[in-house]
Amino acid sequence: MQVLENDKFKVEIDELGAQLTHLYNKKENFDYIWNGKLWPKHAPVLFPAIGRSVNDEYLIDGTKYDMPQHGFAGEQIFTVKKNTGKVLVLDLIANEETKKMFPFDFKLTITFELREQGLSYHFSVLNQESDREFSFSLGSHPAFNVPINGEGKFTDYTLKFEPSDLELKQFEIVKTPNPYRTGKVVTLS
Repeated sequence: MQVLENDKFKVEIDELGAQLTHLYNKKENFDYIWNGKLWPKHAPVLFPAIGRSVNDEYLIDGTKYDMPQHGFAGEQIFTVKKNTGKVLVLDLIANEETKKMFPFDFKLTITFELREQGLSYHFSVLNQESDREFSFSLGSHPAFNVPINGEGKFTDYTLKFEPSDLELKQFEIVKTPNPYRTGKVVTLS
């Protein structure tokens, strides 16, 4: 477990999946990240897929590859490249196991930076292929511990993206009988 800390916050990040497990506000004595029993994860990294494909598989150049829901990054051990106590840099580099699911040479770097107002993190994917491009999806699936510090109720909270005039799009997801992406791009409302 990697730790970042300043006067206001203490952050813990697991090298397994580069998952943020705690964002603890010291003054308020409150953890912003879910750590309940209903869902054992906290903030998994989703790479190189978000969601699920039909039959958990896909084709590249006529070859079928298995891909678990939300990709494989959450089950991989990331290498610690740097931890200053305020900045943590983690890398995941293609390996024999990842190439069974995603046959490309890549380097996924996640940089966590603890600031006075909270935590920011940055994702970078480097294509280490010399002669071919590849597509991927990338994201995070944080579970926030709301209501925050017992104030209000769950429905009082919203997530806002800035700038507010962004047109956000996603791949359409059919949820039943099993969730999978249809390939159609839809605008989020």
